[in-house]
Amino acid sequence: MPKNAPPNLPLPASRSDNLRAQGILPTELLVSVRNVPEAVEAMEGGADWMDVKEPANGPLGAASPEVVAAIAEVVGDRRPLTAALGELLELSPHTYKSWGWLEGVAIAKVGLAGCAGREGWQRTLADLGNQLPRSTKLVAVFYADRKLCDGPPASEVLAASQECGCPAFLVDTYHKKSGRLLDYLHPLELQRLFASARDRGLWPVAAGSLREVDLPQILQANPALIAVRGAVCEEGKRNGGICRSRVARLRETLSQELSRFS
Repeated sequence: MPKNAPPNLPLPASRSDNLRAQGILPTELLVSVRNVPEAVEAMEGGADWMDVKEPANGPLGAASPEVVAAIAEVVGDRRPLTAALGELLELSPHTYKSWGWLEGVAIAKVGLAGCAGREGWQRTLADLGNQLPRSTKLVAVFYADRKLCDGPPASEVLAASQECGCPAFLVDTYHKKSGRLLDYLHPLELQRLFASARDRGLWPVAAGSLREVDLPQILQANPALIAVRGAVCEEGKRNGGICRSRVARLRETLSQELSRFS
């Protein structure tokens, strides 16, 4: 088993015996989709994980419960499934009468925009995690461009994630038109953050308008997952449709880059 793998979640399949022997978690590809046809395109293209979100609703825009359920039915047990819930401060105990519609979703993601300097957001995060189905784990997102969205620093997100039993530490960007992940985090800083996440038993996950050209530097930080949408959409636009050939190309490039570390 790879080092620091979170319990009770499907492990990414190893593509390199050498990496596994070194205790390094091989990196897999997560693709965000907005409907069933996109989910089929992503799976046929070779995505390792599926994520449900509605990009028109923001960086972590939540899809409707009906859409999540439909995608979960199509994906079944062929891929681990995650879903975006939106921003923590936009949710309330009455947002949904029940979170039962998340059954079949392994990870639910929530953003922390507006939480910097705000007392009690950690308790709110823990309360949300306790309301989810037993099979669904909560992940809090650290925004690399946090100064543009009033997000808390990485140290606080890491501490809260560990305290709440989150399985992963996801680094993303809030403003999708203001730059990509590496515009806000130097590769060495990303390596430091991901090392800290692994030390806490959290899967490190990289997102934030990532492109194929970013892979060599991102992989130096040894993420468990790389999450994309725009990079595999038609014309490279996150509001376009998922294109299986783009998914396949990125999946192949990822495999090639990983082979350099073996």
